[in-house]
Amino acid sequence: MRFVGVHLSGSEKNLSTIALLEGDELGGSLIAVESVKKDDEVLSVILNFMGAEPAFVAIDAPLIVPQKGTRKSQEDIEMLFGQYDVVVKPVSRQSLKKQFGRVRGPELVALLSKVGVSHEPHITAYERSLKCFEVSVQTAAVATFRLDKAIALKSSSLEKERLQIARYQLLLRKLLDVRFPKGLMTKKAGILDKAELAIHRDVLDVIMCSYTAYTVWKNPKACAVLGSMRQGYILTPTIQADTESFK
Repeated sequence: MRFVGVHLSGSEKNLSTIALLEGDELGGSLIAVESVKKDDEVLSVILNFMGAEPAFVAIDAPLIVPQKGTRKSQEDIEMLFGQYDVVVKPVSRQSLKKQFGRVRGPELVALLSKVGVSHEPHITAYERSLKCFEVSVQTAAVATFRLDKAIALKSSSLEKERLQIARYQLLLRKLLDVRFPKGLMTKKAGILDKAELAIHRDVLDVIMCSYTAYTVWKNPKACAVLGSMRQGYILTPTIQADTESFK
């Protein structure tokens, strides 16, 4: 089974990062990570990573967006994860179009639907299908790693940002059921400049996306759909999730 993570930027001006994790009931391996900008490049990488196998595509971007107001998922996330300092940015079609000139997440879902990938966050254990769904790396990290507070990956202080990204990398590296390519998870955050940190942060985030898809596949009962398919949702591990895959 293949698990594709997508950290989708709001516009083609910025990099979007895509990761491929292959796994079965016993564990998984991170196979590749790529960063591209254009819509056709994003779709091409996703399809290449999916191959001819059943696959889940976990997208870190709003996929169901109301014209105005807030999404239902925002309310649910704040209720369940607010005490962990998870910050949810309000989004609407109006706000996204003002900032980026478009609403890119639903556009990607439409493209994926044309190649047989259904937009469906409700999962049964070990199912073999083609599905895409929205995830949140913040909530996934808090639940997966049992954090007291969400990791603050962006800071006005370069040193604080380096420390938090190094911590994030270490947490991911400690996952017991994933094997990583040599050198990827030993990057020295303390010597990266601001631009390099941003690139590496996106790599770590998209690995979290892929792992979230894998977690959902293995143990959907430890995950929840917060919000609704009509008013906006995310699929995330919950605080009560199984801890056997992490120490």
